[in-house]
Amino acid sequence: MQMPDETQAPSDLVMDVRHLCKYFPLSGGLPFGLGAGPRNIHAVDDVSFTLRRGQIIALVGESGSGKSTIARVLVGLYPATSGQVLFHGQNVAKLRGRRALLKYRSRVQMVFQDPFGSLNPVKTVAHHIQRPLSIHKRSSAGHSSTGNTVVELLRVVGLTPPEEIAKKYPHQLSGGQRQRVSFARALAVNPEVILADEPISMLDVSIRMGILNLMAGLRTERNLSYLYITHDIASARYLADDTIVLYAGQAMEQSPSEELMAKPMHPYTQLLLSAVPDPSTGLAKKRIEARGAIPTVINPEPGCRFANRCPHVMPVCRTTTPQLISVSPGHLVRCHLYGAAAA
Repeated sequence: MQMPDETQAPSDLVMDVRHLCKYFPLSGGLPFGLGAGPRNIHAVDDVSFTLRRGQIIALVGESGSGKSTIARVLVGLYPATSGQVLFHGQNVAKLRGRRALLKYRSRVQMVFQDPFGSLNPVKTVAHHIQRPLSIHKRSSAGHSSTGNTVVELLRVVGLTPPEEIAKKYPHQLSGGQRQRVSFARALAVNPEVILADEPISMLDVSIRMGILNLMAGLRTERNLSYLYITHDIASARYLADDTIVLYAGQAMEQSPSEELMAKPMHPYTQLLLSAVPDPSTGLAKKRIEARGAIPTVINPEPGCRFANRCPHVMPVCRTTTPQLISVSPGHLVRCHLYGAAAA
């Protein structure tokens, strides 16, 4: 993985995220004039990455790290506070008009975490897939042709018999089946990018692998790009080409997934990996413990946001925010252990 190239956009570069920030204003401060000033939640703070055709990037981190906020900015549900989101070189923030926005949203689709909450309980499966076809004017002439498209999409995501599944309501399906319907709905408009927000976290462990294999198969068959959001770093290793580790709104480490798992550099990444069960080591595996208070992201002070919990904290960590630096080709880390402070 490389930082965005400021000078050129290769033909396979689909999405270029540059220094993305998203702050949410916080109400309830001191009255005006008492020195309070505006207060903001720094949900995402200076995150950059590039997504290429057919690539899968995983965003990994605990709850509140900013993963879902990034996806919602990319799909257009939230405006960015600062930074840029470029889609094929075009600034998404400058898209104007319903037609331009619809075109973008047909090419960048989102699959949400809750497969039941994202489906209308009083509408059939067929309706959920026909709806985007209608909105984005992808319907074929005639009801039978549209019905054939619905059946084919259900078959693509592994729901059989598709003719029967199409007639069912969400409550008549299992969680895994509902999530496959969500993927069929996203595929209906032939997207280039799918933002998958924790797509397996609400599913039984026994069927999670089926969804991951579905995503991998669709990547191969349709040359799809994914932003895969998860708190499960093991699934990121299985599915993603590259992984970005987020903490308190900032990218702490970015690297090809295999290298990240084999040689984690940031103490937070090491902590996450130490918590993953490893049958080969059993109970002898050493687990890194994180102590200290979780940092506030409300007008955060300068310094490393992981400092209070880091076992390697230095004085500079509490006063100076570390920069994201390259430690090897394609491997970036935000930590004073590897910066100028360590020299």
